[in-house]
Amino acid sequence: MRFKVDCPHCQAMLSVPEKLHYKTVTCPDCGGELEAISTETMRVSRQFLEELEEDIGDEVGVTSLPRSRRPENSGP
Repeated sequence: MRFKVDCPHCQAMLSVPEKLHYKTVTCPDCGGELEAISTETMRVSRQFLEELEEDIGDEVGVTSLPRSRRPENSGP
């Protein structure tokens, strides 16, 4: 079975054997190296991350405080 991969160097659409999924391959058009991750996997991953970002929003709110606002160390 084969899957489709977009070359990030020349935008060629490649057909890659399933056994090379998640391996480094060379584009036959431009010679650039890329990780063979299916176009569908990339689309789903991108969509998942966007939805996760929307769901979390400012809920987590982890930020670094400026040094002037950091509490003093009250340890021994």
